[in-house]
Amino acid sequence: MATKTETQEKLFSKIAEVADSVDQYSSHPDAQARMLVNLALAYRHAAGGAQPGNGGAE
Repeated sequence: MATKTETQEKLFSKIAEVADSVDQYSSHPDAQARMLVNLALAYRHAAGGAQPGNGGAE
């Protein structure tokens, strides 16, 4: 079974991979921006950081 750190590393790697190729998924700048925001939120969630919109409460 993978450790939490190993799982996070794999997830971070995939997020970076998708972010680097976001232009392949959509040519529309608004859709690309939304995708990058969602990737950033996924990264923060996986890292265990505070999420936007929750007032800093964990």
